[in-house]
Amino acid sequence: MKFVILEEIVDILDNLRVPVNSTERSLRQGDVPYYGATGQVGTIDSAIFNETLLLLGEDGVPFFELGKHKAYEISGPSWVNNHAHVLRAKPDEVIQRYLLHFLNSFNYTGYVNGATRLKLTQGAMRRIPVPLPNLKVQELIVNTLDKAFTEIDSLVNNLQLKEDITNQLLQSMLRSAFTNIEYSEMKVVKIGEVCNLMTGGTPSRSKSEFFTNGTIKWLLSGDINKREIFDCPGRITSAAMRSSNTKILPLNSVMIALNGQGKTRGTVAMLRTEATCNQSLVSISPKDSNILIPEFIFYNLKMRYLEIRRMTGDDGNDRRGLNMSIIRDIQIPLPSNDIQKKIVNKIVRVSSEVDKLNDQISIEKEQISSLRQSILCNAFKFEEKVA
Repeated sequence: MKFVILEEIVDILDNLRVPVNSTERSLRQGDVPYYGATGQVGTIDSAIFNETLLLLGEDGVPFFELGKHKAYEISGPSWVNNHAHVLRAKPDEVIQRYLLHFLNSFNYTGYVNGATRLKLTQGAMRRIPVPLPNLKVQELIVNTLDKAFTEIDSLVNNLQLKEDITNQLLQSMLRSAFTNIEYSEMKVVKIGEVCNLMTGGTPSRSKSEFFTNGTIKWLLSGDINKREIFDCPGRITSAAMRSSNTKILPLNSVMIALNGQGKTRGTVAMLRTEATCNQSLVSISPKDSNILIPEFIFYNLKMRYLEIRRMTGDDGNDRRGLNMSIIRDIQIPLPSNDIQKKIVNKIVRVSSEVDKLNDQISIEKEQISSLRQSILCNAFKFEEKVA
């Protein structure tokens, strides 16, 4: 098997990259895609490049997460910031999509560094060893992988459709539960009037003792992805809590994400364990559980997910976050305690079935992701045998 280092088979165009901050980009509105480490992050009014190129993330990339892309192709007019290396394959040496697939299967151990944000320097990138069969074999591998991944993408799309349908079913059921039950002498109150609100903080990441051997569960916005939270990956120490002035949150409180990537902002979950959180989350707990049931708050806010996202003053899609003041002023109905229990019980019966469906979809997604990575890795192991 012939191996070459990456710099021998590509033109590296990093010197042509131009970073533009979001404020400047807002003044230069256009339809030219603006790319970063893992994909398009916006648009701009002019282009730096106008060809098919390969982008390989420089930092902020999940280098050690199997199934996650580290490299991707772009085509046509484009602008690239300094978070992605820009590569042009030398056509006499390598097919660009062959290189794309290889870089997404490569083990980056020893090539990236950084404690909290992994980075692939240009120097390290240049010396990545690439298996290089002849162009005919490269083409065979590319065609085989592209066909397999097209079929896998179709499976993923079908699973996403199933997930969308189950979530729509849940939202429809939530709306029905809150509109079809007669509210006797119902009042409407602001959350801040009937609930206590708490948030947390982030300890200094420069002090390893704040995280090493930590035993206190520390929630981030990305952890709000289940109906109930019993555990999370993050841990901090008591010293870390004191440094960030964060406190243990009330058990059975409602957690709401103020900000976060993608669809995270506005998501809610019930806290079923002792934990604290960072400043991207707010805990909502009733001042008197005889007047307001936590689960009633949870399902009401879950039903109004899109409405709450729009409370930031945008269309719900940009990066502006919610804040404590917005959460405090959210209005919720306050029927009797008995009616609240009836609503919650009705929802729990249906949502438990929806949860089972979503859990099965998540398992299937993980299986497909593993299959994709297995196919990718075996393609290049197979090539060694061919050689």
